[in-house]
Amino acid sequence: MRSIIKFFALILFFFTSIIGINPVNAHTQLLNSDPKDGVVIQEWPGQVLLTFNENLQTIKNQKVNYVVVNNAQGDQVSADDEIVTQNQVRVSLLPNSVQGPVLVTYRVVGKDGHPIEGEFAFSFGEENPDRKSTRLNSSHSSVSRMPSSA
Repeated sequence: MRSIIKFFALILFFFTSIIGINPVNAHTQLLNSDPKDGVVIQEWPGQVLLTFNENLQTIKNQKVNYVVVNNAQGDQVSADDEIVTQNQVRVSLLPNSVQGPVLVTYRVVGKDGHPIEGEFAFSFGEENPDRKSTRLNSSHSSVSRMPSSA
C-alpha cells in the first residue's frame, strides 16, 4: 500500500513540475507601473497606474486596495480614489511642485484573497530616487490610510 502512495506522490510531483505549478510563486505580483520604478520624470503625472499578474479583488462598498503616493517632503500627493479594473489599480495624483524622490506604497488583495504589500520609487525632476530618504521624511499619512495586514 505504501508503495502505491509513493508512486502516486511521485506522479503528482512529476506532473506539477511539467506544467509549471509552483505554489510558492502563486501570489499576486506587480508586473508594471506608470511611472516605472526608478525613472526620473520631468512633468508631474495626473495618476499612478499599477498592473499586476492577476485580477484584484473588489468588494462592493468596501475598500480593500490602497495606493498611497508621498513626495520628497513626505506629503501625501495621492487622492483617495483608487479604481480597480481587473488586474490594474490607478490612483489620481494631486498637484505637486516638490522635486525629488516619490514613494509609491501599495496594498492590494489578489484573487486568491491574500493581501500583497509593496513599494517603489521614482523621482520628480531630480536624479536617483531614494526610497530610504523618502521614507525617513515621510509623514504618517500613508500609514493612516492603509490598514495593517492581519
